Amino acid sequence: MSLVMREVAPSAALAPYVTRLCAYAEDYPEPIFRSEMAMPGVVLILGTGGPMEVNGRRMTSFTGGLGDRFAQTRIDGVTEGVEVFLTPFGARRLFRTPMRELANLVLPVPDVLGAWGHDLVERLGDVDDWDQRLALADALLVERIRGAPEVGQEIVWAWG
Repeated sequence: MSLVMREVAPSAALAPYVTRLCAYAEDYPEPIFRSEMAMPGVVLILGTGGPMEVNGRRMTSFTGGLGDRFAQTRIDGVTEGVEVFLTPFGARRLFRTPMRELANLVLPVPDVLGAWGHDLVERLGDVDDWDQRLALADALLVERIRGAPEVGQEIVWAWG
């Protein structure tokens, strides 16, 4: 039974949009169940290993929108990838959709990021070194966020 994580600080360009960026690997001989707490942000799991079950649905890469309730997860076997905690306006720019449309939902990455999200996960999976994988994730997230329209200042003010 093991959980290994490597967290790095987001680059200066990504820091306004991401509060946590880490690589992880989990390996459990028997299923493990967790209640994941709601948080004032959006989680993005970019899975490069096996799937996990979230609220009864098996997914490898997914996002959990802003919510007011916990999620139930189940992991059995090996899973790994990159975990990203996005600010609400970071998620708005990355997904290019208002957060109210993702509220209390857990969705597969392709549903919110389309082909770009699929390519992102594939590229991360091609990199074995965690530091390089995290650097690539940072660079690709910055590129996508910079290409999105700015969030209205009233939203930044409300979350500031």
